[in-house]
Amino acid sequence: MFEGSVANFSSFRARCNYCNGSASALTGRFNETMIDFKGVHYPKAVILHAVFFYVRYAVSYRDLEEILAERGVVVDHATLNRWVVKFSPLISANAQARKRTTANSWRMDETYIKVRGKWTYLYRAVDRDGQTLDFLLSERRDLAAARRFSKRLSP
Repeated sequence: MFEGSVANFSSFRARCNYCNGSASALTGRFNETMIDFKGVHYPKAVILHAVFFYVRYAVSYRDLEEILAERGVVVDHATLNRWVVKFSPLISANAQARKRTTANSWRMDETYIKVRGKWTYLYRAVDRDGQTLDFLLSERRDLAAARRFSKRLSP
């Protein structure tokens, strides 16, 4: 699991660029009652750091295993896979719940754009400040899908 003792974890925290050297900075961002860490054998900060690193950067599980080993945390790539599968939806749901509220008024744009060499329809919901709330790409102009998209955004 860990090389040596908990002292190695403190060196991991000191070299952690994401949380600026403190595990509480990383775990303190989330409501810990929403993310259940029961039964895991690693500290919350290590798990969250690994999941954030995998989701944010295009690395494989084996590369992430090596990166964590350089920081003093020995973990298998299969365990990293289980962490990403288990905790990334929970982190995403927690982040969506904490997302900044937008203006009450919004409008929907429809345009035709080229994506990867193919023409597709882009439906985009924009608030009054010009911030994109959500978007939908469709191969065909589909009125029913556009209505479902707009209903999904309505409170």
